[in-house]
Amino acid sequence: MKIILTAIVLLSSLQYAHADISLNFSGLPINDDNPAYIYSIKGQQLKFTAPTEGNTSLYDAEKEEFISLEQKSGKRSMLNKQRLQLRVNQLNIERLKTLTEVEEKLRKELVTMNTAQQHAAETLLNAFKYPEFYGEHTSLIVKPMKKSKVVNSLNCTVYQLYKITDLLKTFCFADAKDLKFSEREYKTLRSFYAFNYYMQSQILIAMGNTKFSLIDFDQHEMSGVLIEEISYQKSARPPAKIAFHSQLKKVDYTPLKEADFSLDKAP
Repeated sequence: MKIILTAIVLLSSLQYAHADISLNFSGLPINDDNPAYIYSIKGQQLKFTAPTEGNTSLYDAEKEEFISLEQKSGKRSMLNKQRLQLRVNQLNIERLKTLTEVEEKLRKELVTMNTAQQHAAETLLNAFKYPEFYGEHTSLIVKPMKKSKVVNSLNCTVYQLYKITDLLKTFCFADAKDLKFSEREYKTLRSFYAFNYYMQSQILIAMGNTKFSLIDFDQHEMSGVLIEEISYQKSARPPAKIAFHSQLKKVDYTPLKEADFSLDKAP
């Protein structure tokens, strides 16, 4: 009986899952500073479109390959983990070259500084020398909220992102089943989340720029589909003012064409 019931549950969930899915987001308020964008997912292919910006990106989950296209200029670029590592190596060389110059200058100035100034200077130097260990991103804290919320009739789990005590962002994740995701399309979306984080964070860290609020959703066990994101301005007094607000507005299950995912590969 247990096996039969399990089979019925699996068949039921598959019955309501969709092979192709498009997620339409818009910024709030709707203006040039808060552009609309669309995730179109078919199998292991994901297309990210920002119509108002004229940019399109294509992600292949199987190859872990990201291709971007600027509509106005026609410029294409391709990035995978191999190319990303080459870029990171190049940025590391440039950063270490700059670091040598900064260390030489700082060595001369340290003798004129008091203890507090020396400590501050050495902290900044360490952050630039070892950004993966001393950068500002190491102060990011994710706090799951006890209460959920409803966004466009979808129940979602709320997480808040802090840098020490400053509220930076609020995320809301909905269950993939509530959006009628198939397992394959859901894995493609989550793969995109992971690759996008890895790509951006590795480049910024290699540059010595760690003043970012990017986080690894998997590492923080933030499962599901991101349907709302709110960024806040830094404020001396609460409540924090909203700088950017993106929200899922429409889910479309219209079958997608293979031709929609055929951006030419850049050299």
